[in-house]
Amino acid sequence: MNIQESVFQLFYIPRHYKRMISVAVDFLLLCFAFFVALGLLNLPLPDLRTWGIIALTAALTQLLLMVSSFYSSVTRYLHIKTLMTLVIAALFAQLVFKVVTLWIAINTETELYPTFWSSEMVVTAMTICVMLGGIRMVVFSFFSHYINRQKESVIIYGAGRSGQQLALSLLNGGQYFPVAFIDDNPAQQGISIRGIKVWSFDDMAMLVERYNIDLVMLALPSISQSERQRILNELADYSLAVKSIPTLDVLVQGKTQLSDLQNIEVDELLGRDPVEPDQELMTLNINHKSVMITGAGGSIGSELARQIVNLAPQKVVLFESSEFALYQISAELKQRVPNVTVLSILGSVQDENRLKRVMELYRVHTVFHTAAYKHVPMVESNSIAGVVNNVKGTLLTAQAAADVGVEKFVLISTDKAVRPTNMMGASKRLAELVLQAMNERHPGTC
Repeated sequence: MNIQESVFQLFYIPRHYKRMISVAVDFLLLCFAFFVALGLLNLPLPDLRTWGIIALTAALTQLLLMVSSFYSSVTRYLHIKTLMTLVIAALFAQLVFKVVTLWIAINTETELYPTFWSSEMVVTAMTICVMLGGIRMVVFSFFSHYINRQKESVIIYGAGRSGQQLALSLLNGGQYFPVAFIDDNPAQQGISIRGIKVWSFDDMAMLVERYNIDLVMLALPSISQSERQRILNELADYSLAVKSIPTLDVLVQGKTQLSDLQNIEVDELLGRDPVEPDQELMTLNINHKSVMITGAGGSIGSELARQIVNLAPQKVVLFESSEFALYQISAELKQRVPNVTVLSILGSVQDENRLKRVMELYRVHTVFHTAAYKHVPMVESNSIAGVVNNVKGTLLTAQAAADVGVEKFVLISTDKAVRPTNMMGASKRLAELVLQAMNERHPGTC
């Protein structure tokens, strides 16, 4: 544990101990503030009697601070009311000091500080404010810096009122830390809001690299669908996760709050109304049948599995090479639709014997083949592995299905297979050609 973390642990000691420490430190700072003020005013340094007066003044000032609930406020959440209380206490301290010194002057005919009035009072009060307020600002800055380092850095798209409210909510939360605003309005760009600078979208690449950004939050509840679509299309080039605050009509209806972030749905990326699937066609090869999904833990396979379990299959066989991905989708489906039999099978689509045994054992009627390497840059840099998995894997899976008499084999392909310009698209196009050839030899399956 380093020094910074050790100091940070002080925030978690019992509150009454923290209050005792704060009172003790403030007493010393009040005494030191008078000492500094006397030096600044070029007045005689305090003797023993004057130190007694200063100590009495500090004690009475702290009594005022306690009565005004100054020590009940949480240092990490400084408020203007707290600072105003400090200013009043500083003026009170100076007034007490002057009254006590005058009383001594009257009774002892010895005036300690004859000119200690008006402007001198202001200097002393300012010194007290700087001492007591400064230590709290240091603590506040230290705590904020340490906490923000533990949060995930995010960018807020939209520096309007909604974006500012979202930023405030995130700053007070414990998960995300807004490091920048993005706004298309030139009048907003360059300014800082709550210490967060507003940038243009042209600076996005620089910000993503500088702050290691993985998430962008849209704070534009009132923009049109076309404008929203434009922004999402531009963000798609950076492979970032995108969350959004609710739209204006949802907020007006009171169905949710501004701070409730939502994931961007696939439908929002279409730029058109989604086309509903033909339920009769969907249930034809699923309803009351044993369905197998290869690559069930992937993005496409898992979504396909979610749709299939809602169509009353006899059983769903999840075939996946990744143990963790298989566990995730299996647990989700069993919780969502407990009355459907979900079977989790670890295996590779390049293992034909394994495929045959699984299809025979669970009497599979329909196979949805989604297992493939789909990440374009990854397949481009690992072309041989991509071709073997996408082409050979499809061939072996289709051959296994044909050999055991599976009724229907469906390949989930990609639009990149149309006039392919990269290795991933070309491998998927080859997989389509393999199935076309298989269909001529096994028309009952493919």
